[in-house]
This record gives sequence, C-alpha cells and structure tokens, in this order.
Amino acid sequence: MNNNIKILVVDDEEMIRKLFCRVFEENGYHTSSAKTEQETYEHLKNEKFQIVVLDIRMPGVNDLRILKAVKKDYPGIEVIMVSGHGTMRIAQESLNLGAYDYLSKPVNIDDLVGVVERAGKSIKLGPEQKSKKGPAADPREENVFIGQDASIRSVLDQLKKISPSSSNVLIQGETGSGKELVARFIHNNSPRRDLRFISVNCPALPDSLLESELFGHEAGAFTDAAKLKHGLLEIADGGTLFLDEVSDLSAALQAKLLRAVETKIFRRLGGNDEIKVDVRFLAATNKNLIEEIKAGRFRNDLYYRLGAITINLPPLRKRPEDIPLLIGSFLGAGLNNQKKLSSGAMQKLKEYNWPGNIRQLKNVIEQIVILSEKDIIETDDLPYFIKDTCLEAGAEPGVKNEEKKLGSLSEMEKEHIRKVLENTGGNQTKAAKILGITRRTLYQRLKEYGLE
Repeated sequence: MNNNIKILVVDDEEMIRKLFCRVFEENGYHTSSAKTEQETYEHLKNEKFQIVVLDIRMPGVNDLRILKAVKKDYPGIEVIMVSGHGTMRIAQESLNLGAYDYLSKPVNIDDLVGVVERAGKSIKLGPEQKSKKGPAADPREENVFIGQDASIRSVLDQLKKISPSSSNVLIQGETGSGKELVARFIHNNSPRRDLRFISVNCPALPDSLLESELFGHEAGAFTDAAKLKHGLLEIADGGTLFLDEVSDLSAALQAKLLRAVETKIFRRLGGNDEIKVDVRFLAATNKNLIEEIKAGRFRNDLYYRLGAITINLPPLRKRPEDIPLLIGSFLGAGLNNQKKLSSGAMQKLKEYNWPGNIRQLKNVIEQIVILSEKDIIETDDLPYFIKDTCLEAGAEPGVKNEEKKLGSLSEMEKEHIRKVLENTGGNQTKAAKILGITRRTLYQRLKEYGLE
C-alpha cells in the first residue's frame, strides 16, 4: 500500500481528473484534484503532496508555468507531466526543468501507474539516501568529457540534467566517440545507479541468439533450449538496458523491441505469460537514423520511442584543441606519466583526422608509449599514417588543401583503412586496434568499400 503518498491531479478535463484519481486510489494512494492554476496553488499551500500529475496545457496557462512554480516553491515534490499536445521540445524542456517524467495522451493507465510507483520509491528513499553516491564511476567516463570545447561542455550540461529522469535516451556519434561511456555516465548519475546496467552489443549476435538474449526463453522453446533462460530485459529490471548500435537490429526484432519499449511488457520465447519490467532504455548508433528511416531500414515509431531525448556526441576532429588534454589524461592514468610529446608531435596529432575518435587516440598513445624508448616523443615516433597525413583527410604530403576537400568522408575513410591494412600485412585484428574500431565494424567497412 502507498498510505503515506498523496497525489494532486491537475487537469482542466473533469473526466481525466476523476479517472486518474480513481486509478490512484485503487492502487492505495490518497488524491486531490484541481482544474485551474489557482486551485493548484491553493491545494499545495494547504495540503502536503508528494506527487503532482500535471496537464501541461490548460486554459489561460502558459506552457510549463505551473511546473516551474512547483519546482521552485516545493522542490521535494515529484511532478509527472501529461499532455495531449506534446512535442519532443516540450518533453525535453519539462525534464530540464525538473519533471520526473513525461507522458503523452492518450495515457496508458498501466504506464502512468508504473511511473507514479517509481516516483514514489524515489521519494521514499529520503534526501540522505537519494543523494548518496552509487558505485564508483568508471574512470573511463571522464575521458569523454575532458576538454574545453563548447560542444563537449554542452553535452555534459545536458547529461547532468537528463540523468536523474527516467526518460529513454538516444546517443548518436561516430565509432569510438564514447557512446557507451556516456550511457554509463547517465546510469551512474541516475536514481537507478545502485541497480544493474546491462549493455547489449546488437551487431555482435545473429537475430535468433539476440532475441533469446533480450527476451529469454522457456524450456523447450527451440531445439537447444533445455531449461528456462531469463532475458536481459528481466535481469535489468529496475535498472538500465543499453542497446549499442541499435540501428543494426533486424525489422522483426525492431517490431518486438518496440512493444517492450512502449509497454515495458514482453513474453519469453515459447512463453504465454506477459512479464512487466521497469527498465530505462538507452540506445546508441553511429548511423544517421533519419536517413535509415527514409531508406526503410529503421522504424520511425521505434526511433521516437527510444529518442525521447537525443544526445549528439561531437567527433574528435571537431575539437582538436582538446587532444593535448586527452593525451595528458591517458599518460597520467597509468600508461606512462614520465613520457612527454614534443610540440611538433603534438601538432601532428592535432592535425590528424581521427576516424576512430577517442578510442583510436588512446590506442595510438598506448602504442607510442610501448614502442618508444625515449622520454620525449618526437614526430618520427608517431605511426606513419599520422606522420604523413593532414587535417581533413589524412591526405598524402604535398596534396593541396583545395584538392583534399574534394574527397568525400567515405573516400577518405576507405583510403585510410586500405593503408592501415597494408601496414599490418592484412592483419584485421591489428588494423581494427589501430583504427580504434571493433573487428565486426572493420569487416562491415571492408564489405562496404569493396576491400575484402
């Protein structure tokens, strides 16, 4: 029962107020309701509430005005926003202003009750428990945010605002830019920090295995299913499920995942019972999902469900002035804090294109530290593909800037991969490590560029 929690339902529609109050009372909550802004403030002044369920748009009220007032005067109250006129902008602005969650009308009652239950648990923790630190943060997370460039500072500001919410987040960025580390940062700075963070590499498994991994299966569901298997959705209950490279999911799996994201309900393979979970979905992709939707390879509805909030990670080549700071963090984190780079070597590293982003930079610095016996690393100690390339494209020495800019990014990447493979004698494992990408991603690039 929820005898200690009282909910104020604010909506100008009487039918909605009565419905919500009845549902909450059936689930053990105490309720009051208000139909105007003035009634809302009177209730808040005279009664003690833990949760407010608030319609965003009511006659005579500017968007989000009541939310701002509640969070200012009653910061301990959790506010759940509900709207029949919602947009992605309004949803994100609500969360940025401190709303616990955002739901669009028509509201699924089970979803609403689930959000209220989670908000109630958050309140019951109390200020001391809610503010306690969770597990020690992964030190690699910090590498993503090292630097003074405005683009990465903006991302960090966004993450600090969205992490405490329960909204799904889509993280977009190139290979090696730190998408999983960002996902872990969100989890470790959320109320779910003490519960599980489950990471799923979507391209790593074939469809049949991935479906079983996500949803689990009953004993006898297929030939090798000797016993019941709990899926990652169940294991992540209460915590966070991270879907890495979600754009690689097949159409069939996208459809099944959509229902789980929408309803938090699913069935195991071979099972009839519906299983309800409380999971926050974080997803990442290195592809442009809008283009994938246009090409018919990704579901529009799944995109909007996963991307309630979207974070765009800048590529390393867009913030070259942060490279010395990143290198300093790598050297100081155990690689070798005695080694230094000459100004010429540092300039070359800043001018390189870094198609593998931060991951590739770290791998290159590790390689240099291991191979070089000198305390001062000079330009000659750098890998050949950095010594002999220039800013935009990694073009050959002597090629003019105007000519370099004529090549597309894909052409530049193809040429760079070809050279790295030549340098490694065709060893794809070594090439992938130098490039800062996985073997599977390298294989996909080779197939795409006809370099098999």
